[in-house]
Amino acid sequence: MSEDNLLQNGAFRARAIRPTTNPWCRSSNGNEQAVITFQLLEGPNEGKQLQRYFSFTDAASQYSIDALFAAGWDGKDIVTLDGLGDNECSVVLKDEEYKGKVTTRVKYVNDIGGGAQDPMGDSEAKEFGLSLRGTIMAVKEEREAKGRAKAAGDKELGF
Repeated sequence: MSEDNLLQNGAFRARAIRPTTNPWCRSSNGNEQAVITFQLLEGPNEGKQLQRYFSFTDAASQYSIDALFAAGWDGKDIVTLDGLGDNECSVVLKDEEYKGKVTTRVKYVNDIGGGAQDPMGDSEAKEFGLSLRGTIMAVKEEREAKGRAKAAGDKELGF
């Protein structure tokens, strides 16, 4: 996919397409993974399909299994993935660069209602950060008092 074919980023309703062939493979590093295709159900990308590679390393297995549940898997047989695609889920699309090429990828798979519901703009996020300044300073002081503060020096917060 060239940069001209990038999709709009954000969270969208989607449905996993139940695999008609074995979705299981190994990555170039030899790690087990499942390749699942999602069809987007709304927005400017409606109807488009994107694949997501779910890794099953020790670090990634919990996320991958949770995402498969969100996509409808019934949890009974990890090989057949029965139920996958039986319900809608939410996918988060994000442009990422890999080996010098930018593509739109399915970054996260969540239950409907999961993930960011109403993303903040930059100014809104800054205002929120400022509203937490007192709480942040109180926690920092408490940590310092208990001797657990990291060596951050006396730098001001970056708000």
